Amino acid sequence: MTPLELHAATLVRELATVMVVALALGAGIPAIFAAGMRATTMGRTVSADGHSETGTMSVSGRVLSTLCFAVVALAVLCGVAFIVAGKQIMKAF
Repeated sequence: MTPLELHAATLVRELATVMVVALALGAGIPAIFAAGMRATTMGRTVSADGHSETGTMSVSGRVLSTLCFAVVALAVLCGVAFIVAGKQIMKAF
């Protein structure tokens, strides 16, 4: 392999890594949040006009929504920590 081929292979690998992380954080975290919002309606019924809900949230809905919101909150906290301590984290690698 020539140095140029080696450099191109490394570039492709790094771009693929960035794409995977961007998809996971850019689409994954909002999708988890949306699933948590959907879980808050489990066990409830919507009125005919579509504006009000009756009933209480089911236990499985409460557990699932709490889990989803906890994952999103953890991701946000990790992101803030990475921004604040980014230089120290990058030095470790």
